[in-house]
Amino acid sequence: IPLGRRSLQRLSSESGGSLAQQPRQLSPEATEAMRRQFMAGLRALTYGSLIGIAGVAAAVTIAAYAYEIGDAQSLRTNIKASFAPLAARLSIATQSLKENL
Repeated sequence: IPLGRRSLQRLSSESGGSLAQQPRQLSPEATEAMRRQFMAGLRALTYGSLIGIAGVAAAVTIAAYAYEIGDAQSLRTNIKASFAPLAARLSIATQSLKENL
C-alpha cells in the first residue's frame, strides 16, 4: 500500500489525530498554579545568579588582597612568577625534543 502525504493525513485524522490539534483549556486554578511555579523558578534563578556573581566578586577581591595585587603590573608579575616553574620545564622538554630529532 503506497502511503503518500494525503493517505497519511487521512489515516491520522481517522485515528483521532485531529483531536490533538485542538488546544486544551486549563482551569483557572491550574493556570494560577503554573504561574506561581514559573515565578518561583524565575525568582530562584535570579537570586541564585546574584549570589553567584557576588561570590565570584568576593573571591576575586580576596585573592587580589592575598596576593597583594594592586594594579595591572603587579598582576602581571604574580602571573609570571606563578608560571615560571612550568615555563622552565617546558623549555627543558622542548630542548630535549630538538636534540632527539
